[in-house]
Amino acid sequence: KSLLGYVIAFGFSFLFYLWASKKIKGIRNKNARIWMVLQWITTGVLWATWLMQDLVNMFIYYPNPISFERLLTLLAVSLIIVAYILRAKGGRIQEVVDKKSSTHNLASATVIDMTYALILVLFTYVNNVPMSTTWVFIGLLGGRELGMAISLRSTKTKQARKLITKDLMKVAIGMAVSLIITALMTYFFVSQE
Repeated sequence: KSLLGYVIAFGFSFLFYLWASKKIKGIRNKNARIWMVLQWITTGVLWATWLMQDLVNMFIYYPNPISFERLLTLLAVSLIIVAYILRAKGGRIQEVVDKKSSTHNLASATVIDMTYALILVLFTYVNNVPMSTTWVFIGLLGGRELGMAISLRSTKTKQARKLITKDLMKVAIGMAVSLIITALMTYFFVSQE
């Protein structure tokens, strides 16, 4: 499902930005207050959908029913992780975002948040199997970058392809590491109960 999420996010984002890049670029500084409000709304919706997906990912691996103490522990760990990400101003994922074109533009950032949230909501309703939201995000950014480069007739098409490949390798390594950690946790903690 995570790989399918990448493919769908990449394809949708690529086609959308082929069509919308010039329009988004043209609204850079117009109506800054409206875009600021829309940015807050789309970011809130995105955080809600992202947290729902990621919490389901954690709970799916624990035996049911889950005890109240374990629920509180998992929620506390999640809160600490989110607080760390906020304190680090996005951390390494923000570095990935910053390498992409026009991500500091309010209109562009709002469209990225809205698109990401819509894709996560779509996957939530299509199938209740949890997925890696990182794959969807990297697919969204990759499709966006390539679509913008082609649409705006940029000389950065080759650079966009290199960024996409590099990002894809990073998430593949991350998935391998997470599968190893999950297998070890299952072996040491779940099988001991």
